[in-house]
This record gives sequence, C-alpha cells and structure tokens, in this order.
Amino acid sequence: MQVMDKPTFYHSFKSLGLDLPQREEPIFRMNQVCKEPTILSMLGTAMSGFAKTWYSPLVLELFCADGYYACHAVKMGAAHVRGIDIDDEALATARAASAMLFPELKTLFIKSDVMDFACDPSDIVLCCGGLYHLSDPKKLLGKCKALSKKFLIVQSVVSLDNTDPYYFE
Repeated sequence: MQVMDKPTFYHSFKSLGLDLPQREEPIFRMNQVCKEPTILSMLGTAMSGFAKTWYSPLVLELFCADGYYACHAVKMGAAHVRGIDIDDEALATARAASAMLFPELKTLFIKSDVMDFACDPSDIVLCCGGLYHLSDPKKLLGKCKALSKKFLIVQSVVSLDNTDPYYFE
C-alpha cells in the first residue's frame, strides 16, 4: 500500500467533527452537498428501524471510498461496519478517518471489486455513487438485494453523457 504524504478525502468530515482536507476539485464538494442530505436521511430511517431493539445493525458500504457513510452509520449506532472499495488510497483514508473518530471500534475496510467480494448478508447495505462504473449494474443490484437483510440504499447518476460541471446539482 502506498503511504500518503498529505491524504485528501472525497468528503468533508466536518459534520462528524473532523476537519480533514477535502479534495480540491469542486466536483467532490458539489457531489457531497447534493446527495448527502438524502443518503443520510435514508440511513437515519434505516438505523431507526433498530432503535428499540438490543441489536446493533451490521452495515455494508459498497464503493465506500473514504468510508464517510460508514462512519455516519457508526455515529448513528451501528457497532459493525464494513466498507468495500478497490482503491488503496481511498481505503487508507477510510481507515484513517474511522480510527480518528472511533478508536475503540474495529471497522473493516476491504480492498475488493464490488462484483467479486463475498460476505454474509448485512442489515443495511449502502451502494452509493458507483453503479455507473460497472458494465452490468443490474447484476450488482441483484447482489445487493441478496446481501441486504432489511434495508438497501442505492444512489447513482443515471448517465455519464452529461459533461456539465454542475451535473450533480
């Protein structure tokens, strides 16, 4: 794994209490501003489904990048999170952010192609921002459905044909 001199993060972690350097390209900030409220609302709704139980849900985040939504799941009460991504640098930032936020908790960020990994089903599956990278997104959606015991949260762009820099808005 390559050691990062000055890691930068896909997301701003300020809402989680960390002032980490977000990537400078405006697309990262705009992307987060546009999709974060909806994804966090859906994640909160899913997490509230476990609020009156003794059980803390297992959360799986596909295309986890810096683990931002996995970290929010922990903040909302998940005791067990896993993140899957194929990018070593992104996984290093996910591990770093998670360790800063939750040093007592073991989070698991795994390097794997989302189409190739195998794991037991999770209570909540997040599949945010990556379907457009795949040649067969329907196949992954089927896998997500099988992996999700109770809640499946999916977010993706519909088309890459739009080159407008404000596309996420």
